[in-house]
Amino acid sequence: MEVYKQGVEIEFNVLRKSKYFKRIGAIHDHFLSVCKEKVSNRFYYDDGKPEFPSIPFITLPELEEHLSSIFKNVFSLADKKEYYLSLLGAFPYYYDYCSGHIHTSIKKWDEDSWIQMRDKLYNAQPLIALLSANSPIRVKEYLGSDVRLMLSNWSAPVPYGEKTSHHWMALAKGRHTPTLECRIPSSGPLFQILGIANIIRVLLNDEDTDIPILSTIETFRRVAKYGTETLVDVRLPKKITYHGVKYNVVKVKIVDLFRMYLKDNLSVIKEGIKDCKLYKEIMAFYESIASGVSVSDKILGLWQSKGGEEFVEELHKFNEASYKLRPSLGDLPLPKNKIILPEVSVTLEEFKEIIKHVSSSLDFPIFPEGDIVDLINDIQKINIVRDIIRECKKYGDTSIRIPKSIRNLYLKYKVLKESDRRPGSLVPGPNFTYLTQILEGRDLL
Repeated sequence: MEVYKQGVEIEFNVLRKSKYFKRIGAIHDHFLSVCKEKVSNRFYYDDGKPEFPSIPFITLPELEEHLSSIFKNVFSLADKKEYYLSLLGAFPYYYDYCSGHIHTSIKKWDEDSWIQMRDKLYNAQPLIALLSANSPIRVKEYLGSDVRLMLSNWSAPVPYGEKTSHHWMALAKGRHTPTLECRIPSSGPLFQILGIANIIRVLLNDEDTDIPILSTIETFRRVAKYGTETLVDVRLPKKITYHGVKYNVVKVKIVDLFRMYLKDNLSVIKEGIKDCKLYKEIMAFYESIASGVSVSDKILGLWQSKGGEEFVEELHKFNEASYKLRPSLGDLPLPKNKIILPEVSVTLEEFKEIIKHVSSSLDFPIFPEGDIVDLINDIQKINIVRDIIRECKKYGDTSIRIPKSIRNLYLKYKVLKESDRRPGSLVPGPNFTYLTQILEGRDLL
């Protein structure tokens, strides 16, 4: 399978300065007509917002130049009209979403091509979602890594075997041309759009490697909620028998998988973008994800440090810089702290599962085997776990009296750590989120 051309459809919000919290339909209508007249007649109105469908190109540098030339003019028009533009999956003051669908065609198409493309990318949906995250805020409320991925039908994960004509699929065959349309990605900065398109290209061109993630709706939702802190189920070969390969299923950090994928495929990943003017910025985007920091994390940091119209203005400048082919990701701040999400629960069954399956021989163990199993071996300790999680979720720390042996285990395995502000109290440690997310959705809490 060899990729032929790629193109994108990009939606965006138009905002009136000083009234950025009120998106007015008349502004969109007016700005769309100006864009059609002065920039390109390819602009059209979709779902209440302006949208631009690019021409498909054989190479990503060509697509980069095309999108840059279009949106440089769009941003110039916005500046003249005193409008802000928002190219994110979700503008923090609104309820609606903006997509950045990526279309990919292959050189030799036949009736089985769609099935081959779908099968190739099916297990890659969580990975594409990880790269796509850029919208942690919805109507001024932090909900998770990416609210569009969490809530929009357009970015919903695809059940395996779903009909290709299904309108709401994240991976679907195009209506007019034989393309794979990946609807997971959101509208976003140009380096992010190109970075995702490049990974899709590499995945489809590589006929020998399968993504080992077990893609399920639950896995996708974890990525949407927890982003770079997501644990995913991975199949690892156990042994080969006459009847086939036997596998072990283990839980690993998705950023560890991406970091290994980036390292193992670095030459082909670089090849697709080597002539892009945003080459260094796209590579910085990949490396940032591999180190555990997404675009969504950076947007959250900007929200925490600015807020209000200053945030909207900085967001406009961030997107504008990217489409004018200038570095912009490094200008955004890191989030001040990790926010503990609501409705976290713990189950005995899944906690034991991870202890059982994660091997110390892996390069990326989550929790070590051994004494930590003692934390959940009797109901007294389950009650302690329940109370700790509830207190940390509600107050950010816990002063619950914990037996010294259990306290030491939690500290040893970095589930909790000593509070810097309240001596004697414990606060969530680096492994707190991992512990809670893989065990949520059951009835222990």
